[in-house]
Amino acid sequence: MMCLNDYRRLAKILDTPPMFIDVLPLIVRPDETDILISLSERKTVKELSKELGMPVSVVESKVRSLYVRGFLEKKRDREVSYKVRSFRGIIDRYLSEGRSEPVAKYVAALAEYLMETHVEKARGNPYPASKVLPIPEAVFEPVSIVIPHENAISIIKSAESISAERL
Repeated sequence: MMCLNDYRRLAKILDTPPMFIDVLPLIVRPDETDILISLSERKTVKELSKELGMPVSVVESKVRSLYVRGFLEKKRDREVSYKVRSFRGIIDRYLSEGRSEPVAKYVAALAEYLMETHVEKARGNPYPASKVLPIPEAVFEPVSIVIPHENAISIIKSAESISAERL
């Protein structure tokens, strides 16, 4: 059963902008909210299983699914542990993998949000994780158009530099 309070708690943990809280029920199943909320702090599957009172095999299956879908980050120390990613990181992965169908009516706004947060992050960090090589024709305003794959490849091949962000 869907609980709006669970999605609100999850939105706060993910640092979801208020205008995108409605996106969460479209990409997160109700039975996954408790796991994501619990993983606001890094935990192993065993710890999570004990905390939620669920069998390890069930938790392991759900965590694997959430990890594969880009909701969790994984860290390997003595044991493998997981932590929920930010809304920005989740949406960036979601859209970059072409999984926009569930959030179709939000795609343009989400793409603009990703561009704005990328620019803010770059301006605020003198030592960014991404490497940006400036070119005179750099575009600073987001462009919300869809172009054929062949045209996109042509544009990329003719670029003097390409920026890639590591999340």
